[in-house]
Amino acid sequence: MSMRPERMDSQQTDLFGGAYHEEKPTPGSLDISARIRGVLAAAIKRSPLSRHGIAAAMSDAIGHDISKAQLDVWTSVSHEAHRFPLEYAPAFCRACGDYSLIELLAELAGGAFIPGPDLVDYELGRLSAEEARLRERKRRLLDHAKRRTSRA
Repeated sequence: MSMRPERMDSQQTDLFGGAYHEEKPTPGSLDISARIRGVLAAAIKRSPLSRHGIAAAMSDAIGHDISKAQLDVWTSVSHEAHRFPLEYAPAFCRACGDYSLIELLAELAGGAFIPGPDLVDYELGRLSAEEARLRERKRRLLDHAKRRTSRA
């Protein structure tokens, strides 16, 4: 069973208590290279590792060399033509211990990122809601069956 509903009612409440609204991007609104550079730079600043340490951790995870100079270029405003390769995102996030890059991408794609430990809580909540829905359905069916037998 998919965790993603086939359709969402526009009045459906989301995990955060607000109404779900699928917004269509406006022309140019997904040109996010500057935002990605900013998120990368901020994650590097928050990381307990140095840029050399992040590059080394990414290199180990990916299996080929990533240098501090590459990190510098990917976060530099003056090197706009040099873009961060998306396939490095998981290694970068794990190296920094910061998932804001994936959170940004998920948000812009119309979703949300749920970190592993929080995913258990989300799934438990989803199952509790499903159980409540099934209990209500069973109650209605039992009421219907009771009315049908009382008429006979």
